[in-house]
Order: sequence, then structure tokens, then C-alpha cells
Amino acid sequence: MNKSGFIQRLANYILENHADKTDRLRVVFPNKRAAIFLKKELAVQAGKAIWMPRIGSVEETFCSWSGYQSADPLSIVFDLIEIYLKENSIENNYFEQFAGYAAQIANDFDEIDHYLVDPEEIFNYLSEAKALELWHTDGSDLTSFEKNYIQFFKSLKSIYAALSTKMDQKQQAYSGAIARKLAEMPENELLTKPQEQFIIFAGFNALSPAEEAIYSILYKNKKAILLWDLDKYYLEPNLFGLHEAGLSLRNFLKKHPRHPLLWTNDLLLTEPKIIRFIGVPGQTGQAKAMGYYLSLEADQKKETGKTAIVLSDEKLLFPVLNSIPESIGNFNVTMGIPFNISQLYTFMLLNFELENSIIERNNHLIIPLDKLIDIIHHEVIIAFQDEASLQKMQQLAKAIRADGNTYVTLDRFKALSAGLDPSLKDFFNILLTTSSFDINKSLEKGIELFEWLLNFLRTSKEVQNNQLLINQTIVALRLLRRLKSLTEDKKDLFDTEGLLIFVRQLASFYTMHFLGEPLEGMQVMGLLETRNLDFSTVHLLSVNEGIIPADKNRQSLLPFDIRKTYDLPTHNEKQAIYAFHFFHLLQYANEINLYYNTESDPLGGGEMSRFMLQIKYELTRINPNIQFTEELFTYKVPPQKHEREISIEKTPQAIEKLKKRLSEGLSPTSLSRFISCPLQFYWQDVLKIDEDDTQESGIGLNQMGTVIHKTLELLYQPYLGSTLQKNELIEMQQRLESLLTQCFQEKFPGVILEEGRNKIAYTVSLQFISKLIDSEIHTVSNQLLVVKEQEQKLVASFEIEGTKIQLKGTIDRIDQLSQNHRIIDYKTGKVALKDINVSTFEDFLDPDKSKGLQLAVYTLLYLLNNPHVVKMPVAGIFSLRQSSKGLMEAMFPETSGKEDFILNMTETLHTIFNELLDPLTPFVQTQEKDRCVNCPYRVICKRDKKRENSY
Repeated sequence: MNKSGFIQRLANYILENHADKTDRLRVVFPNKRAAIFLKKELAVQAGKAIWMPRIGSVEETFCSWSGYQSADPLSIVFDLIEIYLKENSIENNYFEQFAGYAAQIANDFDEIDHYLVDPEEIFNYLSEAKALELWHTDGSDLTSFEKNYIQFFKSLKSIYAALSTKMDQKQQAYSGAIARKLAEMPENELLTKPQEQFIIFAGFNALSPAEEAIYSILYKNKKAILLWDLDKYYLEPNLFGLHEAGLSLRNFLKKHPRHPLLWTNDLLLTEPKIIRFIGVPGQTGQAKAMGYYLSLEADQKKETGKTAIVLSDEKLLFPVLNSIPESIGNFNVTMGIPFNISQLYTFMLLNFELENSIIERNNHLIIPLDKLIDIIHHEVIIAFQDEASLQKMQQLAKAIRADGNTYVTLDRFKALSAGLDPSLKDFFNILLTTSSFDINKSLEKGIELFEWLLNFLRTSKEVQNNQLLINQTIVALRLLRRLKSLTEDKKDLFDTEGLLIFVRQLASFYTMHFLGEPLEGMQVMGLLETRNLDFSTVHLLSVNEGIIPADKNRQSLLPFDIRKTYDLPTHNEKQAIYAFHFFHLLQYANEINLYYNTESDPLGGGEMSRFMLQIKYELTRINPNIQFTEELFTYKVPPQKHEREISIEKTPQAIEKLKKRLSEGLSPTSLSRFISCPLQFYWQDVLKIDEDDTQESGIGLNQMGTVIHKTLELLYQPYLGSTLQKNELIEMQQRLESLLTQCFQEKFPGVILEEGRNKIAYTVSLQFISKLIDSEIHTVSNQLLVVKEQEQKLVASFEIEGTKIQLKGTIDRIDQLSQNHRIIDYKTGKVALKDINVSTFEDFLDPDKSKGLQLAVYTLLYLLNNPHVVKMPVAGIFSLRQSSKGLMEAMFPETSGKEDFILNMTETLHTIFNELLDPLTPFVQTQEKDRCVNCPYRVICKRDKKRENSY
């Protein structure tokens, strides 16, 4: 048994058997990754200058022998679409549907060629099978949908033939077609293709029938040898039978029983190994656990050059990179990141979605607000701005929303964005240029936008910090340019919406790669990249059933029974290949950490891979030298504070700001806010922190309330001080619509009230006021009603231990009904009588009585500012949602009269003011989380339900 790694043994084999003819030697690997390691090892073992053999992947090798270039998947997909539409005379609007199948069809064609299946025979079989599925036993005709369905499968044969012809014309093909061309060549012709004297096929665990046919001819003519890297555990029978990982190898040996078996080890059966199963709750939690075990290795001064972090789920790459301890030193990331999980991908989609939503109306470009705001707040935009520029962008978003529309015109946007930096103006000029729904112009615009971004990032002072974003931008440009070249003469195939669908489908073909030194430090890689390489320490993440091995779901038009009939690979063979890669990774390792997610999900996650169970119940029994442990990794979570999670101490500076605010004046609303949540009062009334501006576009409830108040004020203004008559109220109804529109337009210049959420706000406001006037008409039919004041501003001063406090409020309406003066507050929100019925003055300190407190303070202000008033006024709320109920009158604690009310209410306010000024009483969060639902600071407090649900 030789424990040298496969690359070391291969280099030694080459130098021993081909030392004098390395320049006439070719080494073929399953992939490219192992080539660079072999070159280094050859240089080390040779110890002198030698001619390097040609080293490359099987795909590169077959391309050089066939004279064909490897076609990129995108061009194959476009060729398929063009052929299908031409062959079937389908309307162009079917493009989006077929585009979803094109990549799937390309994969099926590739497998058919790799497995040397007769295409005409299999497609005839498939179309007949589909026709049988739809056969009507009652003899009725097929529906048009069923006819099209069958026609689709019948057309696959001609599509395959047309694609083959097109690939021959371009001398570009997918790997299966290239392998098939070589495999079906006459033997004497194939033997002339390799320019090398001898070929070593190194480290293959499975050959497709086409690859096997090529190799067999070369091997028979003594021009090639196949060097394996196997272990007896999965190749030969053991206590538990034959292992699935050796399925492909055993099938090869059955067909070629005399083929030498080079090389086979028994490392899994005999070598000492430390294997840990580490269960972690959550996917990203595995990265944290891995970081912990890596830090232990760093403390033990282990060599990191023979350590590999292997990811089965590329979405974990960034959490993993962020979890690698600094003490590890250099590491190399060999795996790429699919472009469709990047920041730039979502930004690209937003750009196309925005463009597809822009419309022209009355010679103005209309831009949807939600998508524009999404772009302004997008992390890509945030990433390349400094703090001052970011603040301007936030102000821009706020100004756009202040208009109250669901969209903004281009002219209005330019006016509002005049203060932006010149570079950002350039960005928005490109972004908001319309392409007139021309697909080529749309792509040209996208290219211009990302070229601008790339240039900006490369010339930025933060260029080093922007490398990842620069990489993503380069990939985005490559995708857009490729799309443009492929659609140059096919722009009639689809519109901008079709382009968006196509971009979503094709983005996964593009990958972003990291720059690094591949031979230095720890390796971060995908499972397939570990082929032919060996590591002493392995950290493998996401070892869950359904991930390792992948689940049975695969995208194919060829059902299981047809695959079995034509010896095409089914999920059984594919999972056997997964098994080989998994156990081969463990073959040379001394220390193995396998991480899996313990959390269940609706689809049955949380189950460790069956490969782990094979280790636990089989391998550990066969190899007693394995030291096996199972662990559950848990986070050290700080104890939760169930009471008042955020607390702001009243420092001398905070007290100073508070006193300044008190001297400027507090409103009844501010007082009730303090009673409900002292922390919200501090942020909103003392610090005056701007409210979160990420709310939905359009007119909000608070803004609608402001407009309603103004409209009511204007409606009643001509009749102040006089007894309201029924005909005057009817006249108000007639003026209502025009006056309401005027108030909306004054509040939100340029507002469009005829559509979307704005139309709803306008209609609701109209109904609220109309019903209130209807209620007033009923009132004046029986009683005398005089509206005396509107929007009456009142002020009163207090002093607490030398601190002057001003209380000021604006009463919506003061009127007289018969002999009673009334203080009225308009509310657009929900109001219940229990909210304004208060039994004792102490109850005013109850947050549930905040509306009652506001009315009581308005009443106090009214009495203090009108000393001539003898009788206590009636205070109440007009709930505009419930106008038919009339005024909802408050019930205050029983007093002997006006003076008694003033005395008790003043004492209540003193209690509130004392707590406000007490330096030992901090500003704390409310414990009643239901009150946080509409709070503008709920995100800061981490009480935003939407955000909670996203964790």
C-alpha cells in the first residue's frame, strides 16, 4: 500500500516511465484543477529542467483532437430557440415558454451523444410514449394544447439534426457531440488525431460510453493507459456488500476484465482517521462552527497547505469566507460563485424591470416609484458612495415620496436630483434613458450602465475594497455583451419582458472567480474540484441528504423508464458518482469534519446524509482505527432581556436636550407618546430623528389625515361664528371634491389621484368627509350648531424645580351645540369609547388611555386660555371612520367643576414632567410589543415583524 497522494504517484510514474519523452506525452484529467498541482510536483521530483507534458482536461483534449471548439451553453441555447421557432412556425410570443426548456434540451442532447444513443430511435420512442399518455380511450379528439404537446416531442428529432448541422457549420459543439464524433470515427482515423506519442488518462472514476470507446481504441493500440485512484472499500465486496461508490468502476471492469487496475489502496479500511460529525442548527451556522474548529487547528500550529474547506452549497461561500480566522493566514478560493446569487444580478434585474415599467404619457416619461426607490436603496448603489453622497440619495428618496405619487416623471426627478454629485447624475441619466422597447437598444443601455459602474469602481479611492463588486460587474458585462451579439439579428424573437425572463434563466451559466495563488495556503473549493487532489484535513459542509447526494429531481425531458431502456444515467448512477467523490475525498485525509444542518424545513431537511450513516454504522466497524465522534455545535447566546431591552440613560447632555425641548413646547401627542413608549418619545421628540423612509410609495394614512384636516378647515371657514344651516352643509358637499383635490395637490405637488394607492387615499378621504357632513346635516336638523374656531393654537406654561415647560396644542375644532361648548379632535384611525373613558386622574398615566389624555390636555389648555369660561366644555372625537356615530364624547374623572379639573389635571401633568426630568429614570422601550406595529422606529428596536420573519 502506498499512502503517497495521487498527484505524487502520477508524477513519479511519469518520470520513471516517460522521463526521456515527456515532450511527447499528454496527461488527461477529468477537469482542469489537478493540472497545476501536477506541474508543480513534476518540477519538484525532477529537480532539473524538463519538457512538460501536455496537461489538460478531457474536454480540452477532445477539442484539440476533433478540430472543434467547445461551444458555450448560451450559444447552444440560442441556436435551439432559433431552430425550434423555425421548425415549428410558432408565434414569437412563445419564445418565453420555450426558453425555459432550451437549456434542459441541450443537457439531454449532450447525454444522448455521450452515451452513443441513436437519436432518431430514442426521439421516436419518446414521442410515441407521450402520445400514448394522452390517448383518449373514448375516441374523442385531442385538445389543441395536447396536439401542441405531442408536436413538441415529435419536433425534437428534427431539432437535434438541425443543431448538429449548425454545430458542424460553426465547428463548435457541446462536449457530448465532440466525444461522439471521435468515438464514431474509423479506428485508423482516430489514431491519427493525437499528436502525442502516449496519453495517460489520470484519475477517472467513470467514463461515458463515448469516452470509453475512444480510450479503448487508444489502449488497444498501446497509445494510452488509464490510471485510477481507488480504494478497496468501495471497489470490492466487504462485510456490508458492494458499495455504490464503486458502481461505475465495477461496470468498466466487467467490460474490460483484463485491464490493469492501477492504482488501488486500502486507506479507508486500515488507516487511522479522526472523523467528527458536527450538527449545527441552520445553514449559515455551519460556517460559524467551521470557523471555531479552524481556530483550534491554528492554535495547534497545523499546516494549512494540506487543509481543504469543501462546499456543497455555493450559497455558503460568503459566510465561510467571513468565518475563516485571521490566524489561518493565506487561503485560496478555487470555486466560482454563480452570477445569479450576486448583488449585481439583482441590480441587473431591477434595471430591466424598471425599464420595462417606464411608460410615456402626454409626452412625459413616467417612472414607477417602487422600482426606482429599490434601485436608490440597492446595496450596489450604497457600496460605491461616501457618507455625504449617501445622505443626498436618502434626501432624494424622501423628496420623491413626499410628492405622494406611485410614480415620478423624468422632469420631476431631474429637478429633485439637481443636488446630486455629477457622477451620480451621469448614472441616473443612463438608467432612466428609454430604449423605446427595442431589445438591442435595451442591451446597449445595460452595457453602458455597467461600463459606467466598472469605470467608477476602478477609479474610486476605495478600489481595493471594491474588487468583488468589480469582478461581478465584469461578469455582468460579459453576459450582456454575449446576449447582444447573439440577439443582433434576432431582435424580433422577444421583447424586453422576454429579455428579463431569458436573463434570469441564463445567469446561472456565468460564474465569478476569485484571484489567488492556487498552490499556497488552505483551499476553499467545491466537491467536484477535489477530484485527484488529496488533503490531510478536510472540512466538508452541508452534508445533508438531498445535498450530498443531490436529490432525485433533475431537469430532463427523458423519463426514467426511457433512460433505463437506452442505458442513459438515472439518479442511481448519478448518486453513485456523488458517493465516489465523497469517499475519495476522505481517502487520504487524517482528520475529517463533516458539518450538517440539524434544522428541519418543510421539505424534510435536517437529515444527515446517508453517506454519514455509512461511515457511522459500516466504515467504523470495518476499520477499527477510525476515531469517531458526534457533536452538536451550539452558539453562546446572551441571555434575553425580556424587560425593556433598550434603555437610554439620562446623562447631563440628554437632560440638557430634554430641557431645551420642554422650553420649546410639548404637544398633547408628545405627552401621550411618552406615556406609551419613553424611548420613542426620546427619539422623535427630543433627538428628532427622522422617521424610517423605507415605507411604501404613495400617500400614507398620516398624510391623508393632514389633507382631510385641511379640507375640513377650508369647508367650514366661511361659516365660522354663525349658526350652520342645512343648505350650507349641502353646499359644502357640492364643493367637497374640488376642494379635496386642491388640498391633495397643495400637499403633494404633481400628485396623480386617478390611479393606484393615491386613488384609494382620495376615495377614502372623500367618503370620510362626506359622511361627516351627512352626520352634521342630521345634527342641525334638531339643534343649533355654531363652529367657533378651527385649528386653534393654545399655549400654557409650567415650572418644575426651576425648569420652564411649555405645553402647546392645536385643537381641530371648537364649537357650540345648543348650550354646550365642545372641543373636537378629528381622527382617521380607529377609536373606541373605552379609550376616552377615564375613571381617575391616575388612569391618564395608562398608555391605553392616551387618546383620553390628549383630550384632557386640550381641555386644560382651553380652560387656561379662556378664564371667562365657567362651564366645563364637552371633549370628544369625531372618528371619521365612524362618522355616523357623531361625536364620541370623553368621560373624565368626576370633579366639582372647572377649578377642580384644572387642579387635578395640573397635578397629573406634574407627575409626568417629574418622571421626564428624573435623571434616574431612563428612556426605555415599551414592554407591549403590539404598540410597536406602526412605530417608525420599530426597525431600530428590532421589533419589525417583517424583519423578524426574515431571520
